[in-house]
Amino acid sequence: MDPIYFFVIAVLIATGGISFISRKALHDVAQKPGNLQSIQTKLFIGVALVEVIPIVLVVFGFINLDQSTINPVTPLILVAIITVINGGHVFKTYLTLMGDADKQAKEKLRMLFMVCLPLLMAFPIIAGVATMTTTGS
Repeated sequence: MDPIYFFVIAVLIATGGISFISRKALHDVAQKPGNLQSIQTKLFIGVALVEVIPIVLVVFGFINLDQSTINPVTPLILVAIITVINGGHVFKTYLTLMGDADKQAKEKLRMLFMVCLPLLMAFPIIAGVATMTTTGS
């Protein structure tokens, strides 16, 4: 397997897990806006647990990146598709919950959503940068 695909698998695992955890956290905040701190704590612990395997995959990818022989366009497209699908699920959940929430819950949902976005985008950015640095020779 080409080392670039380590990044694609890392993105798949990380964005899938973070998407699931983020949607759960958004639902929890919509139900109990007063528990934002404990929900955020659970969110960060969950994200840390989900990111263990993707971090190992990224390290393997970087170690072997000079051995890559494929054109990086396909992996970049896969990373983009995976990110859009998982990010779309989080965004859809956010919009749905915002429509039914009161003013206090909307503020807390917005804050939590703005925390979830960078968490979700971290691995796709790493994968994109790593993939674009290869020559695909």
